[in-house]
Amino acid sequence: MVADDIALQIEKAILSGSFGKGSKLPPERKLAEKYGASRTTVRQAIKNLEQLGLVETLPQSGTFVSDYLQDASLDLLIHMMKDPDSWDPATLHALLEARKVIELFALSKAVESATEKDLATLRELASELSAENPQQSAEMDYMLHYHIMKMSSNIAFLLIFNSFKPVYRYLTDLFFSSEESLKTVMVQHRKLIGAFEKKDKEGAEEIMEEILAFGETTVKEYINGNRN
Repeated sequence: MVADDIALQIEKAILSGSFGKGSKLPPERKLAEKYGASRTTVRQAIKNLEQLGLVETLPQSGTFVSDYLQDASLDLLIHMMKDPDSWDPATLHALLEARKVIELFALSKAVESATEKDLATLRELASELSAENPQQSAEMDYMLHYHIMKMSSNIAFLLIFNSFKPVYRYLTDLFFSSEESLKTVMVQHRKLIGAFEKKDKEGAEEIMEEILAFGETTVKEYINGNRN
């Protein structure tokens, strides 16, 4: 195994709680035997985990799991989002919950500031959602939500949302593999744009909550179905 693969296996064990905060990892020799790799490769894997804030190596003592919830940075979150293979149900729920908070806050600002040009862009993106082209629809759906984030004029939220793109695209690709789901989303987005046109902030928030809840439920059902 290469260093990245070993790091991913250990990362999964840490995030799932198999290696708890403060617990000591097995020695390099043991890890090398377990993964069929050289100690140099294991050492590089440990360095990768250190850079993410997941472990800390203490001289003469060994490598220990860090309190990553306190010490790790946004780099860890971005790394996790780029690799769907590292997600467990709790991680998926956390990512979807974070997305919901950010999008609903941005939506409120976006409704207030929406110009006719913004509305025209949203209408055009929504019109590109098509049951005949799920892959294009996944991209257009992302761009529609991205534009709403952009309309909020909050650069921090926009950059965080950009970081979510690997998660978003992975999930929407799954989501839009169902023609029924895509048709439901098309209706929901038309309703959302209607609320924008009326400057109906509460109505827009209610519809967005429906969109996000429907998406989360559908994706979880798909993933659980594939695991069973």
